[in-house]
Amino acid sequence: MKYTIDNVIQAVEEVTKVPYDVMKGKRKYTNISEARQIAMYLIRRETILSHHEIGKIFNRNHSTVMHNIKKVCDYKKIDKQFNQKFNDIDNAFRKLEKSKPRFQVTDDCIGLFQDIYDTIFVDNNEMDMTDLYEYDKKKKEIKKKLKKILKN
Repeated sequence: MKYTIDNVIQAVEEVTKVPYDVMKGKRKYTNISEARQIAMYLIRRETILSHHEIGKIFNRNHSTVMHNIKKVCDYKKIDKQFNQKFNDIDNAFRKLEKSKPRFQVTDDCIGLFQDIYDTIFVDNNEMDMTDLYEYDKKKKEIKKKLKKILKN
């Protein structure tokens, strides 16, 4: 997810020439606010971050993020220049996403995928209480491994 957020910000910076430090500042010039709004929209669309978490990235509260996302949706429908700028940023973002790997496949990843596979294909119909306990325990182990891999 870190790559995606960085890629969105980088794409917005490249197309609009507005640096991230300025986007998260207090200035309300049209070019700055549009860059910030599009970045918020794309981060929301491309990640699982909440409005609150996106707001933290830009030093804003969740209601501002919600408002900005709605504005982008509205502007895309009625403003051709804004829509072109949005498409340019979206295309730049897509190129960045393709050029950078999301994660490297390591032995940890392979082991994790094997654990997930084994856990998913357990026959749930014939489980007793001991099996359910082991199943839950395995799910918790998988979550821990996944968090560890994603932190790296």
